[in-house]
Amino acid sequence: MEHLPRVLDPEHPDWEVPYLNAHGSHESHWDGGDFATFPERQGWDVEKLYGGHYKPAHTEEETSTMLQEWLYFGMLAEVLTRPINHAEFLRKTVKGQYVITTVLLEDYLYDWIDINRKMPKEVQDNNRRRAKKAIEITSYYINRNPSADRLSPLSRRHEDIIMSIRLLGHILGHWGTKHIWKSGNLMFLGIPTRSLAGVGDKEESMVYGFSGPGYASTNMMKERTRDWCPHDRRRLQETLSVSTVFYLSTMKSLEIGKDHQRCSEDVCYAYNVDPATYETSHADGCSKASCDFLEIPEKDLIEVIENNGLPLILIETTGEDVSISVVRWEAGMEFNAISHVWSDGLGNEPSNSLPKCQLLHIAAALRAKSNNCIEDVGDLEWRREKRPESLKDRVEEFDRRLKLLGKRAANVAFLGSRELVTKGFLEKPQYSRDPSFDHTEALKLQSIWGNQIEQAKNKPDQEESTAQTTAPETSEPQLQSHGPLLFWMDTLCIPKKLAFRKKAINEMSDVYEHAKSVLVLDSQIRRVPKAASSTEIMGRTMLSGWIRRLWTYQESLLATNLNFRVADGAVNYFDANFFSKISGNIILDDIFQRFPAGPTGVVSRLETRLDRYLILKKVVETLSWRSLSNPRDEVLVLCLLLHMGRDEINQVMNSPKEQRMQRFWSVQKRVPRGVIIWQGPRLPDDGFKWAPATLLTPLRKWREQPPYTPAQITTHGMLAKYIGWVFTVDISLEQSFYVWDKSGNAPLNVYPAHDETKTNKWVKGSRVTPQRYGVVVLSPVPERRYTYGALLSVYKEEGGTYYTNYVCQVNVERAKAGDTFEEKRFMAALSSGVETVVNAVRRFGAAAENEDREPSWCIG
Repeated sequence: MEHLPRVLDPEHPDWEVPYLNAHGSHESHWDGGDFATFPERQGWDVEKLYGGHYKPAHTEEETSTMLQEWLYFGMLAEVLTRPINHAEFLRKTVKGQYVITTVLLEDYLYDWIDINRKMPKEVQDNNRRRAKKAIEITSYYINRNPSADRLSPLSRRHEDIIMSIRLLGHILGHWGTKHIWKSGNLMFLGIPTRSLAGVGDKEESMVYGFSGPGYASTNMMKERTRDWCPHDRRRLQETLSVSTVFYLSTMKSLEIGKDHQRCSEDVCYAYNVDPATYETSHADGCSKASCDFLEIPEKDLIEVIENNGLPLILIETTGEDVSISVVRWEAGMEFNAISHVWSDGLGNEPSNSLPKCQLLHIAAALRAKSNNCIEDVGDLEWRREKRPESLKDRVEEFDRRLKLLGKRAANVAFLGSRELVTKGFLEKPQYSRDPSFDHTEALKLQSIWGNQIEQAKNKPDQEESTAQTTAPETSEPQLQSHGPLLFWMDTLCIPKKLAFRKKAINEMSDVYEHAKSVLVLDSQIRRVPKAASSTEIMGRTMLSGWIRRLWTYQESLLATNLNFRVADGAVNYFDANFFSKISGNIILDDIFQRFPAGPTGVVSRLETRLDRYLILKKVVETLSWRSLSNPRDEVLVLCLLLHMGRDEINQVMNSPKEQRMQRFWSVQKRVPRGVIIWQGPRLPDDGFKWAPATLLTPLRKWREQPPYTPAQITTHGMLAKYIGWVFTVDISLEQSFYVWDKSGNAPLNVYPAHDETKTNKWVKGSRVTPQRYGVVVLSPVPERRYTYGALLSVYKEEGGTYYTNYVCQVNVERAKAGDTFEEKRFMAALSSGVETVVNAVRRFGAAAENEDREPSWCIG
């Protein structure tokens, strides 16, 4: 899978996926016909195949070969709407075996964009429908088919082939959504350009279930992630794409001294600290015995804080000597804020002090020059427009666009782009169509695995060569040649006395508003060598202790600039994010979309002053999976994240501990509708049963359709519009039941979400007093795939609004007619008369009574 980047020192050897029909020993070969009926044309019964039944008509080997041709090469050809030359996706190993290669996939993807642009709109629409159907069928077959043995014999013999289908499906869906099926103004580095595809106003995502949780349980992924914390394994596999998780699984662990034996899928304990036993660490290699602690006098901190000031630390180094003192921040002073995880040993419980060795390391980190690290940057997105062909034209266009963003951004981008520019003078190879074509040269020229590309045999002329000037390498700064520096760090700047400690913490947002930059010091990220690509460095952040903690989330969200300390330099978040915008790198795209802040800094402060809902929506979507040593700090961090005023914060924090979260929700005027499917405990009181008791539990994924209308907080609960159905039953709700919505489509199958089966919320029993219920979902229910929703108990209807109490989370699925025996009976009953319909409803579910598909709901 050469389309994925490569790490410097991988944990696992290069991955090879066998091609089962390499010698044409089987008749199954993609024929270019209708995608859905390919198995039938090859002699398989599709319905039986969905159920994993193929014997005795076909052997395991024959079935595996057909499935690879259909779901890999067939999906590739159908989505790209072009013939696929198998030879361009095959490579012969030294052992004479044929394996799958994606070294030319990027070329196919860019050609896909170029060709699609030139198509009439009706052809684009038809191609989009074909692609959607192929991706949906493949996704269903891979992830959603109810048969446990659905992929036999692939599931038993070829997990690597299944993974290759997942990875291909993901990148096709990603590129299609980002470049083909999306319309409107294309944003190139933040600069609006012309319409890309013109196929409608709404982006249509087709990534479906390729990144679903199913792949996590395979033996292949269990082996690749065997050293991961169970919580990390679940967190990453539920929040990142399958491509990104697979890429991260190639990395060697840089974690030292962390014990995950007590950890579970729900919580990681390895980074929690116990104040009673906490010890400050010395730097690696320190003798300790001769290393003294340098302390900030608490009275100096209190004097500044008491006078509504912001205390900073002035650090001065001379050779191996270091001194620190307190300085009050004044307008115009530049300083860095340090973001760190206390379990790495940079905290101190009893005093505001750190050992000399750690202070020397902090000084070196503050002076480290940012390294742009873009060795893995792919081709420019100019190819979606009129692509400059010569290096000179590319450089001029590159420089012209970057200068629109400012001198510093242009210089940083251009001077650091040696690989991007090197790629510029490599002409597109004329690939042979011969099946015996040797891909060695193609690998050298087209691989984006992060290694430096070799110089082309035909050197460019002198004019073009001068454009490849790169910034000189810089060595680690020498401490004795530099003057004093200013920084803020919680260990040294927050006093221990409770009253002043609270005041300092409540005003922490001021720190990030005034800081020039936030510098991340993480024990794992600091071990990443400077030679690593930006993809690897940003990937390491997803495995770090820093990414797991709630306090560090706040620090990154409020940052106006963010730097990560690596082994011999620093990497700037914005530089890495900047280059991801001119790259086809799906790993960086995925990481930056899910990064805690994005970071927003000044923008977030402007947004929240205008509308607090904007930042609350971002927090709700990204806060899950974080942890705290002291869970009571969660509400305080939430208040700080939303820039709540001091009076509001005191109002919330002065409430009894068990009521603080309810008080927090009550002061919000609007909340994201998606909290209705939040996974985890909820508040117990009437009017707030919809509200999460904590935001640190995993958030279920949802695809809320724009416009993203918020829910309003009222005295009766949360008021919002949801797609939903109301029905009345006089018997108990079974473990699974159907709701007929009068649309004429197949009924909805409703069943409790996995975690809810552990509670007593699901109503059971025999015959009961007639009860009115509602089922709501965030987006239309797809066929043969479930979406998340909530079961509600309706107690009144007034003014077009259903007033309800939250019961539990449910999964809602619109099954395809004939999928199950019970559904066949249900559908037959519905078509045979009113009396039979009543009996069918009593036996299998209920008929929805509301006509409005998106009524108003007040959920208490």
